[in-house]
Amino acid sequence: MVVFSPIRATSHPHWAFLIECYEVSFPINERRPIEALESLLRKTNFSCNVLVKNEEPVGLFFSWHLGEFRYIEHFAIASNFQRQNLGKTALRTFLTQSALPVILEVEPPDAELARQRIRFYEQEDFVLNQTVFVQPPYSSQQKTVELRLMEWGGKLLEREFEIIKSTLYRQVYKYVKQ
Repeated sequence: MVVFSPIRATSHPHWAFLIECYEVSFPINERRPIEALESLLRKTNFSCNVLVKNEEPVGLFFSWHLGEFRYIEHFAIASNFQRQNLGKTALRTFLTQSALPVILEVEPPDAELARQRIRFYEQEDFVLNQTVFVQPPYSSQQKTVELRLMEWGGKLLEREFEIIKSTLYRQVYKYVKQ
């Protein structure tokens, strides 16, 4: 069983594991500077979790509650725990916590690793939206990243792509289009 252990302060015993897993799992342009992550820990609509199995940290799961949908910002299983169905178990646990649709980002299906990630989510009934989504930079030292959005549990992306994009830009990325 995988347990979500909320992190609300950098004094959490698994904080160092979470940061190492975060930095190894995501390229620099796809992750927040650590200071920015620290500042989010007390926000009520942001959840920063270390995933734990048998009291050992195995991954991370960051999500947002954004009104009519939930958003998975970062989700990773540490490499030495992969291929044990821990990711599938954690994702299913998250999906059962609310009836709201869930949105997440993936790389475009241009490379095999990206196609594998997309298939992983599709096996859990996520649907890939082909509209280009440009992730704004988390900081001025970072670049934008071309991604795609996937959705579980609804049809918001079909009807309201621009509204969802605007919500993510405003609330998650604190990005205001120039």
